[in-house]
Amino acid sequence: MIVTKARLPSSLLAGLLCLATSGEAASGNIFQGALAADLSYGIDIDNTAAASPTGITIYYLGGGGRRSVAFEILTVPAATRATYVQAIPKGTRRTAIEVAPPRNVAVELEITQGTSSFRETCDGGCTLIFDVQ
Repeated sequence: MIVTKARLPSSLLAGLLCLATSGEAASGNIFQGALAADLSYGIDIDNTAAASPTGITIYYLGGGGRRSVAFEILTVPAATRATYVQAIPKGTRRTAIEVAPPRNVAVELEITQGTSSFRETCDGGCTLIFDVQ
């Protein structure tokens, strides 16, 4: 796993926030609801139908006086099912989980936190958007 933090100009951060919330149906962005800032969450992905890896990029967008982005890069091997447990960095206001499966493959994805779960089938890729409270 790779975690990188960067301070971004406010204009670029505003663009990322806009991208993550506009045009849900046309762009494959799906607003899922909210995650609790103080709890870890799990990502369970079923990549068993794929002959190639699936890429996951998680963006943690900060706000207020700390305009920053942290991101994590995960790769799910071909023909496997994997679970990753993630902690939300302090100061995060929005999380975007971008899933990029191989071409012509749909992958099943479930995000769980406490007793809440969010399920999605990503066919051709999708981005799951969460507010962080």
